[in-house]
Order: sequence, then structure tokens, then C-alpha cells
Amino acid sequence: MLATPVRATPHSRKRSGIRFRNLRAVATVSRHMLQSVQLQRPYSPAGGHAFTVEIPTAVQRAIAAGSVAMLAEDDRVLGPAGALHQHIRDDGGGAFSIWGSHVYLSSSDRSDCNQNRRNYSLVVIDTGSPTLREAMANRDDLLLDLLHRNREHNNSLVANFLGYFQVMSSHLRRNGVPLPRRVLELGTGRVPYTGVRFLAAGVEQYVANDVQRVERTLPALRVQQLAGFLDLIDPAGGERLRSLTERMPGPDGAGAQVRIRGLDVQDERPFESLEGPHDLDLVFSTSVLEHVAEPRAVVARMHDLLRSGGHAWHCIDLRDHRDFGKPLDFLRLTAHEYATIDTENRLRASEWQALFAAQGFAIVDAQYSTLPRGCVRPSNADLIHSLAPPHEPWVDTALRATFQPPFATMDLVDLSILGITLLCKKT
Repeated sequence: MLATPVRATPHSRKRSGIRFRNLRAVATVSRHMLQSVQLQRPYSPAGGHAFTVEIPTAVQRAIAAGSVAMLAEDDRVLGPAGALHQHIRDDGGGAFSIWGSHVYLSSSDRSDCNQNRRNYSLVVIDTGSPTLREAMANRDDLLLDLLHRNREHNNSLVANFLGYFQVMSSHLRRNGVPLPRRVLELGTGRVPYTGVRFLAAGVEQYVANDVQRVERTLPALRVQQLAGFLDLIDPAGGERLRSLTERMPGPDGAGAQVRIRGLDVQDERPFESLEGPHDLDLVFSTSVLEHVAEPRAVVARMHDLLRSGGHAWHCIDLRDHRDFGKPLDFLRLTAHEYATIDTENRLRASEWQALFAAQGFAIVDAQYSTLPRGCVRPSNADLIHSLAPPHEPWVDTALRATFQPPFATMDLVDLSILGITLLCKKT
């Protein structure tokens, strides 16, 4: 999955962060489960409202081992997390992105992080601790317990329940697109957390599609926790989620299951084979389209299922998934050599844009991921995120000469794009 900062947690100007009742006290009581590590000044200006600073080595190791890190300004946890770097520069407001060995940060009120006399810390939450939930008190345990139970999907619960919804809703809102009524997700994964969040926001129907099995019910306790967490950031959403919850027949207690009204599961079948539903407002996916075997058929099916004027939103990872440190290595392989691997379809950014256009979509908005020039062994921390294609491609003619046709003759800018997020409209 493309580790781009386009997966953010929701916030609003009035609720720019989540307050722990006493962050320092919680950190003291739970020092092995939750620690606050202060980030030392000076912070390097990164343009606009953004600053960057290296993450302490111990915190880097903790994150690599699976801990979750959040940015705090004094005792306020900021957000959204994982924000697009350009959005941190342009909007600030507490948006941040933990990116490899560095954190990109902004202040809650868009003041200069070097001059505002506030302390900025990374709150590191050990998601592996079995006693994390019991150690927390009052409302704080709703957040921390969710983070503790963060491994039920190929991505985190936090990313699925909060991040994807925030990224897409922000992207739609920025382009004047209202919240959709009927939504379909390609590649939902086993637990449709993103769908639950969309339904809590007021979506009427959420279709969860995957080639694997998708859960049709969720643990009652988990939905209760999700609703409780929404109370902190979107009280109307928390109430709406409770109103959509239907308890299923069976035992009470820890094994109780609930159904969420409006959740329509279309699992164990490829998207291009779906016969309905039609007249959808939005079809979306995150790091899925690069894996589909029949891209043209998939995009054509989107067009069929969307209503006139409906939208498609897709975040597409264009890297060689075998080793993100060698993101274009698969372009060195002939079609015959790659046939034994064939985990990604190898389409480049311009090809995806042309494919959507050919199937009757207008490109409304695009965002790109690339690398700086001269990058030798890239990591996620090196990725640059922009609202425009790179002006200075990092792929040069010497590197391009090592690629097989048709990549050996492609535009250097096109080859330099490692990820693209597209918002398209059915015409």
C-alpha cells in the first residue's frame, strides 16, 4: 500500500484535536504503554505553515515495531494525521504527517512552531500492550482501546475508520462535491470500517466489494467503541451510528454481534463481474487498482454503475511492491519475465488518466507522489506529494535506458510519478 499522507484523521477548525484529560499523568501512569517524547527545536521550515523535524531514534524504532504515534501541542493531540504535505503547508491548523524518520507538523492556530513557545511532542501508544485499555480512564480509553485493537485489517482500524473517509470527504468538498448518498468501495478488506464511517456521516447505502470474504456483522462492543470515539470528533455521527445498529440474534456479552443498516456486502467476486447496484454517487478504492488484472474492464464497470455526474476517487500506488526502495525495478523486466510475478499491472500515471478519459470520465482533480532528484535508495520519508506533476523528474535518461519497452521510451516526468490520486466525474 502506498504510504502517502493522503490518509488523514478527521478534524474541524473547532475540533482541531482530541484533549486527553491529563496527558502527562496518563503518560506517567502508563509509561510502558503511552509515552510523550518532546520534539526539540529548531524545526526546519518546510514552506507555508509546515515545519519538519527528525523523530528521535527510539520513537522511530517503536513505530517500526507497530506502535502508533500522534502529535501533541502542549496537552492537545493534533490532527489530521497523515495529511498531504501540501495541505500542511497551505492549511496548517494542526495537520501533521509522520513520514519515515521525520514528522511534518503545523501549529493549531497556524503560528510559527519555532516562535510560539508551545511544546510539541510525539505521543507514542504501544498497541501491543494487553493492559492498555485497563490502564486508561474515563473517555480517554475509547481512543486508546481503538488504537490497541489496531491489527484487524491489512491497514489499521484508525486508517480505515477515520483516515480514508477524511481524505475522500475533504477531496470531494474541495471540489464542490456533496457527501454522496450511495457509495461503493473496491477492495474493502475483511472488515468494512470505512463503510461504517461513511454511514455514520449520513451515507444511505455503502456497498463493500472484495474478492475475499467481508464481514457482514461487527462485534457489538467494537461498534459501541466506534460510536463513543465519534462522540469526541463528530457527535452527530456517533448518534447516527447508534441509530443504525441492529443487534443480531445470539449470545450477549463479548460475543454479541450487530448489523449496520445500509451496509451492502458484495464479496468473493471481482468488481468487474458485479451486476449492480446502479446509480451510485461514488466508487472509490485505496491502493487497489494497481493490482487489477483487467484495468479497462474495471474502469468501464465503474462508468456503468455510476449515475450521470457521479464520481470515482482512487488512490493508486505505482511502485514495484516487492521493494519500495527500488520503486521502478519491475520496469526492467520483459513482459515474459514479469508474468511470473505479475502482482501489479505496471500502468503509469498518464495511462490511468487516459484510461479513465477513454471510458467517459472527466478528470476533476489529481494529486501526485514523486521523489527528489538524485534520490538513490528511496524510502517513504523521501516521497514528495504535490498537486501537480513533478517539474524536475528524478528519473533520468540513464535510468530510463535500463527499462524494457514500452517504459524505455516514456516521458521522464511520467516515469517519476510513483503514486496518483484521481477524482473523476462521469460525463
